[in-house]
Amino acid sequence: MNISGKNLSKNAVWTLGLKIFGATSGLLVMIILTRVLTVSDMGYFVIAQSLGIFIAMLARLGMKQPVVKLISRALAKENFGQINEIIKSTQLIVGAGVLIVIIIIWGGTGKWMFESVFSAPQIFESLIFWLLLVLILAFQSPLAETFRGLHNVRFAMLFDGPFGNFIFLVFLTALYLIHSDISFEKALVLLCLSVGVNYIIGFFKLRNLVEKYPSSKRIYPLGEMLELGFPVLLVNVSAYLVAQSGLWVCGAYLEPDQAAIFGTALRFMLVISLPVFVLNMVIQPVIVHLHTLGDKDELQKQIRRATTFATIPSFIMCIGVITYAARIMEVMFGIGYVSGATALIFLTIAQLIVVWVGPCVNFMLLAGGQKIVARVVIMTGMLTVFGSLYLVNYYGITGVAAATSIGLIMQMILVWMLAKKTGGVFTHAYCHPVVIYKLLIGLKHHG
Repeated sequence: MNISGKNLSKNAVWTLGLKIFGATSGLLVMIILTRVLTVSDMGYFVIAQSLGIFIAMLARLGMKQPVVKLISRALAKENFGQINEIIKSTQLIVGAGVLIVIIIIWGGTGKWMFESVFSAPQIFESLIFWLLLVLILAFQSPLAETFRGLHNVRFAMLFDGPFGNFIFLVFLTALYLIHSDISFEKALVLLCLSVGVNYIIGFFKLRNLVEKYPSSKRIYPLGEMLELGFPVLLVNVSAYLVAQSGLWVCGAYLEPDQAAIFGTALRFMLVISLPVFVLNMVIQPVIVHLHTLGDKDELQKQIRRATTFATIPSFIMCIGVITYAARIMEVMFGIGYVSGATALIFLTIAQLIVVWVGPCVNFMLLAGGQKIVARVVIMTGMLTVFGSLYLVNYYGITGVAAATSIGLIMQMILVWMLAKKTGGVFTHAYCHPVVIYKLLIGLKHHG
């Protein structure tokens, strides 16, 4: 199996296009928000959104990847009656998780979290809308993954964020053009409305899609689904902690405007991370195919070749960001965000390392190394949190960015080393100029 443009399926092209569409819409949303909200309100918004995603992740109890696995297996074995059973069980589990979360948050945890921990009474005053956001996001991802399990990758990608981002962008653009005042609460309501419309349309699309499968009054065994979901929940929570704990530390220990600056730098990193997503998208079937055949030499060759192609544009983008970080923050988000330039540089360097080590995490997960990857992610997540808590008192958002970057680099380097030790495969990009030149010439001739 060779890596080339001809090997990209129609689904892969849709996935790539919608990922770019979603990342671009998300970045434009941040750009407009920084122009219509005060820096403090922007800080409250990024904290509310980040915590909303995290609490929704907890509420769905890992019911994301298991949905894909179970529905794909039911299709492969032609057990079509199980499809609706799996969907109903997923909704029951997520519904129960959301109910528990709402009771806990409404029962006093929300007041403590937003008023005592984050000193953000504005978020607590809008608690109903924030809980509504959690509710919708909790159901949104399993719905999107159900489409993926049914091999409808286009809808899976569309309804897992990009379409909601686009609706939010349209609302914000319209208000911006008519010079309407936008407060934190209004921005939160618009976000709820956007993801709500996204979910409703996705729900009816899915209902039409599964009508052709036999209905059943039974549900899929909840114990089996929870058993599959718990390890996924653990890894997802730990990975999210590595990525977002820095923002929460800024929100808890610094002024809201500092959280806003750090949050915009994190959002900008999504653009630089696009090559990583493309790499993982293209290389997954290659890993499965060649690992099944046991051809480690060819597998390493194909992975390193693909990683090199992803690293080249990332390296160029990272050099540009490092060189013009202050100018980028000013032009993109405004003069009030320029102080986040150093934080952006730290995050950019970490992202470059992530691209360079290649799809080591995917390789380990697909090669049966889920448990050891989970341990690494949990360990580095804890170190990131503790490092951020220590450095924030001395260096502010720059210290938090340094801790976040070090934690991410440690995570990726450890998994990269384990991929070689346990799987016998290096995943990093080639560094020798001659090798890179030959790869580019070979690609040109192949094209």
